[in-house]
Amino acid sequence: MVTNFWLLWPVLVFGGCVAGQGVRGVSTPGLSDGDRPFLPPITATDSVKITGALSADRAVAVAFAHGNRMQLLAAELELAGAERAEYGRIDDPVLGGKLGKSPHGSALELEIHQEVSQFILRPARTLLGDAEFAAARERISGRARAEAMAVRIAYYDVLRKYIDTATLRLLVESVEAAFALAQTLHEAGNISELELATRQESFESARLELARSESAAAAQRELLNALMGVWGHDTQWTLPDHLPSLPEEKFDVVDLEARAVANRADLHVAKFEREASGRALAIARTERWIGGMELGLSAEREEGAWTFGPSFAVRLPLFSGTEVRRRRADYLRAQQALAVQAVEIRAEVRAARERLLAARERVAHYRDVLLPLKQRIVRLVQREYNFMLSSPFDLLDARRAEIAAQREHISALGDYWIARVQLQAAIGEKLASTTGEN
Repeated sequence: MVTNFWLLWPVLVFGGCVAGQGVRGVSTPGLSDGDRPFLPPITATDSVKITGALSADRAVAVAFAHGNRMQLLAAELELAGAERAEYGRIDDPVLGGKLGKSPHGSALELEIHQEVSQFILRPARTLLGDAEFAAARERISGRARAEAMAVRIAYYDVLRKYIDTATLRLLVESVEAAFALAQTLHEAGNISELELATRQESFESARLELARSESAAAAQRELLNALMGVWGHDTQWTLPDHLPSLPEEKFDVVDLEARAVANRADLHVAKFEREASGRALAIARTERWIGGMELGLSAEREEGAWTFGPSFAVRLPLFSGTEVRRRRADYLRAQQALAVQAVEIRAEVRAARERLLAARERVAHYRDVLLPLKQRIVRLVQREYNFMLSSPFDLLDARRAEIAAQREHISALGDYWIARVQLQAAIGEKLASTTGEN
């Protein structure tokens, strides 16, 4: 670079003036790597083997280790880091010249110049890049957490479907036994053809429902395979034979809202975007007056003699006010977006909590009231059947009603665990681990 050192004194004097500037009322959270850990660790590449019955946590670990989606997010994070470095980049100096003729002979002019305003604005632009990178980092973190939530929901859904299918097979066996008994009694002339057709219709409907349930369970299993990023022999995993039991827990809605405000990645994105908008506005205000300022060195050769001297150029701020207005409007938009996001997150947490508590009440009602009542009915019908006061069909129908209640209990328990995952996503962190959860 040919520019003399003394020409850079404005950079040394004013270089830090814009870096500390911001917009009144902008709270700028720190950007150091130790402030908040980047969760989850989407750059994991170690192989994760599936041994034993698959759990929800294991499914997430496999997805993070093998899933292409996680590698895509890691690549996007690398791209955001590269874009961050661009904010502190200084353009190369420009060398120009002109060759002409004069009455005294040929004339040569050379000039090298550098845009000094870039040095002045570099600290501020670097902080703007930090804020933009922090927003991108939190945005990617939110997407990674969304991927984890999708894996957990798919896991509990496939587990619920497989257990429901196994229970439905018991129901098919029950109605098949009723149909076989009806055939025997009809051949002996003890029941009407209508009763036989009714029992056959129940059996055929149950078989069709079982086929649909098996197909839905297989499709959900493949969805979980896709989310985990596994294929081949890695898809031969097994599942537990039951859903986790209902844990004992109490949730304070105020505490949940505070945790969501502290942990939600999308809220952090809105905060960093507001900070970036404030810094961009401060830069636009300063750049309007000093943007395009260039200093350099010019040299001219005429009649065999060289003359040297400084050169400068200044952009006149006649038509550049629109950029400041646009940045101010963008900052006001970012402020309102942050306020809206905070309100929506609190409402989302309350709604997720209510869904979880409602699902918990349904599970408890099936567990404590309906299932014991259905079992008691089966025992009472069995007693009457032993004393020849009830028919075999009454006993089979009571058993069928008990199995149907078991299926509804399984569905409600699956709804509970899915609602629990959704509440964890709403507050941005896992709830306290309970026995059987993992």
